[in-house]
Amino acid sequence: MDKSQLDEKSIGVIIDNKIKASVAWYNSKLSMEREKVIGYYNGDLPKKQKEGSSGYVSNDVYDSVEAMKGQLLETFASGFQIVKFDPQNPQDVESSRIATLYTDYVVHRQNNGYQIFNDAIHDGLTARAGVAKIWWDERYEYRDEEFDGLPVDQVEALASRKEVKELEAEQDEETGLFKGKLTHKIDVSQVRIEIVNPEEFSIEPEAKELSGEYFTCHSTVKTRAELIREGYDKDKIKRINDEDRYGQDMAPEKLARFRQFETNIFAKPDNGQEEREYVLVHECYMKLVRKGSEGERLYKVVRAGSETLDIEEVEELPFIAFVPLPIPHSFYGNNFAAKVIQTQNVRSTLTRQIIDHANITNNPRYTVVRGGLTNPRELLDNRLGGIVNVTRPDAVNPLHQGSLNPFTFQLLQLAEANNEKTTGISTLSQGLNKDAISNQNSQGMINDLVNLSQTRQKVIARNFAFNFLVPLYLRVYKLVLENEKKQKIVELAGNWVQIDPQTWKERKTCTVSFHLGYGEQAREAQKRMQLAAMVMQSPAAQMFQPKGMFNYVSDIFKLEGIHNVTDYITPPDQLPPPQPDPFKVQEMKNESTKAQAALITAQAHQAKVQLQAQFEQKKMAYQAGQDHIKNNLAVTEEKRKVHETANRIDIAQREMHLTETTPSKDEAIISPSG
Repeated sequence: MDKSQLDEKSIGVIIDNKIKASVAWYNSKLSMEREKVIGYYNGDLPKKQKEGSSGYVSNDVYDSVEAMKGQLLETFASGFQIVKFDPQNPQDVESSRIATLYTDYVVHRQNNGYQIFNDAIHDGLTARAGVAKIWWDERYEYRDEEFDGLPVDQVEALASRKEVKELEAEQDEETGLFKGKLTHKIDVSQVRIEIVNPEEFSIEPEAKELSGEYFTCHSTVKTRAELIREGYDKDKIKRINDEDRYGQDMAPEKLARFRQFETNIFAKPDNGQEEREYVLVHECYMKLVRKGSEGERLYKVVRAGSETLDIEEVEELPFIAFVPLPIPHSFYGNNFAAKVIQTQNVRSTLTRQIIDHANITNNPRYTVVRGGLTNPRELLDNRLGGIVNVTRPDAVNPLHQGSLNPFTFQLLQLAEANNEKTTGISTLSQGLNKDAISNQNSQGMINDLVNLSQTRQKVIARNFAFNFLVPLYLRVYKLVLENEKKQKIVELAGNWVQIDPQTWKERKTCTVSFHLGYGEQAREAQKRMQLAAMVMQSPAAQMFQPKGMFNYVSDIFKLEGIHNVTDYITPPDQLPPPQPDPFKVQEMKNESTKAQAALITAQAHQAKVQLQAQFEQKKMAYQAGQDHIKNNLAVTEEKRKVHETANRIDIAQREMHLTETTPSKDEAIISPSG
């Protein structure tokens, strides 16, 4: 046997000893207490004192548990983003909002958040602690599909896809196309949250808190087939010889839980098939120092019978606990329901005595003188108007019955008041509607009384918020961040949002909003509307930007129970660009038209002036040309006349010269002018 086998064997021995010690303590202490609480919660206890007396049972345990549970559920299960992640910087506001919405989606839609809260609160109030288990459930579904008429390249493309695990195809010889079927492997892994049955969870009795420092175990009954499906070694599963497989089914608290259905057999019977046999599986968490490792580490050890099915190192426990009444330095706190048992005993006993006294008073016993009755049956027949024949007047006399103690009713009231002190749940907070009081002063007084009575409820609510809800949401966020690798588009708060956890940041803190009931939410919405109206009427109205106003109005809508906000108002980033006032636009158009007309008129007048000037200029130029021509003509005429005169003179002189020089008449030159 090698070292690893020795190491595994030694771990198995340690785990078995821890399991035996824890189970023995639980069976002797917690199991009996839980069994008793369930009996009182169901109204089976206290039993009648004697045959024939009243069997009335006061439901103080049931009323107290349900009243407290109702208050917590109305506060935290209303679905209005009770838990929010804090932005780490201004750039982280939007991603924090999306992370909050998606984590809320995982808790309430992928898992049944309301039922988880209900069961955790119920177990916390009746079993000291309500334990939730949160883990990443890696799971796949297989879906068969058929195809026909595909070419070879498309068939090869289908076969190469990662999600296709099996593909069978045959070719049609005539067309050359393929037909066949394929199997899709669909990843349906997600964060799983379940509430652990009280009898299935155990922790070291001396544990101070729920952490890896203390041995913790989750024991469940499973079939061998379930273990094989979860991937454990088949040979080890076959070797499991579990003699305690029915022990958990016969746990006292489980028997008490189903006793009201009058079922006598609780253990799961085997049906003769080896794989359908039930075995008790212990999923244990403990710090160990293994050979080959440095220092101690937290390990998950899966143990069934004498076989160790798995040993795996883990970072933290997958459990979160709600302890309504914590005790310092102890994991388990006080039992809320057990504190009410004595009140139920007192009120049941006193009420039974009152009922019995009323029965005796209405149906008294009689003393009968021997021989005083003719027919004794007539006295036994207690019918109205019946006749009893007697032989003497004093034959029948009523037996003296003591009167009811006058302090009985005061004692009942004292028990009720004591129960209010113990649980913090008053009659006012259970059955009186403070909003129905007409007088404002009376309403305020009732409101103060109810708020005072809810002090302890609010403390338990804070324990649930800070010790259960905050770790739950942080754990869910961490599991999503570590395991979801693909992007997806999810409908969140009325909008389709793209989710990519790989881009998220690691977060260590988140806050819880307390809105105690739907009435408180309505008042919170009214307060915000009044604040908004006051701000809008002040100079600070300019501080309200579109994005902030949209978020403010969205919160008011959601507080009033309207979550599809975008069906009524549009986010600022989706609004169209602002359009100008149509009246102002028309006015501007009119002014523009007038200005344009005036411009055209001025331009026309200027053109007319320019044309007139050009005309006058051309007229003047024409006149100047005419004058120049006239001057030229006058000058020319003068020159002509001068030349004509000069020519005449010249001709005359020549004629005279010729005349003078002509010798005779025959030789004289005839002048053309002569």
